[in-house]
Amino acid sequence: MWKRLVEKITALRAHESSAANWNGISYAMKPPAGAAAVESFELNQDVRLPDDYREFLLQVGDGGAGPGYGLYSLEQSLAERGDGVWSLRDPFVAPLSAREWVDLRAPGMLLLHHDGCAYYTGLVVAGPERGTVWSYVEVQPGWVPVCSAAVTHADGKPYELEGSGSEHYARWYDVMLAPHNRGLRMTFSEHYERWLDSVVKSATTS
Repeated sequence: MWKRLVEKITALRAHESSAANWNGISYAMKPPAGAAAVESFELNQDVRLPDDYREFLLQVGDGGAGPGYGLYSLEQSLAERGDGVWSLRDPFVAPLSAREWVDLRAPGMLLLHHDGCAYYTGLVVAGPERGTVWSYVEVQPGWVPVCSAAVTHADGKPYELEGSGSEHYARWYDVMLAPHNRGLRMTFSEHYERWLDSVVKSATTS
């Protein structure tokens, strides 16, 4: 997997100046983190990083090319998170509906990248949702899961966002959080490779 990702990142660099690079940042990947650095982070934060993200740090890079404004390094992620009531070792508890609220500095949530304005993407490193990627939307419920495909109603019929009002988004978030869509939640490697594929495709067809 890691060789494939590196090859795709290399292909992406060839299109760095194309229109697909909407945020104007470099598609360069930072050097991989050393094993000692990763182990030190885990020891200091009292967590074990999800295996695919851990191997990405060791085999591909500690930040750089990525969704939004690029992947944070471990150091940048901690700096962006700042101090809060909860730590990374505290279990992330997923909201059950859009009537709940989970703060940006949620327990067990490692920030991966900034997506503009007040939007972020994070990786759960502790709790039942460990290993899944979530987006922070700044309205209730705060964090919603990143899904691999369009969510559906309980009967399997595709769900369509009905409008642009807050009530429409609340209903959409409720469907995203529903148990029947639980299997659509993505891992870090799935999320990252989907981004790579979409940007490379856009760059080569523009």
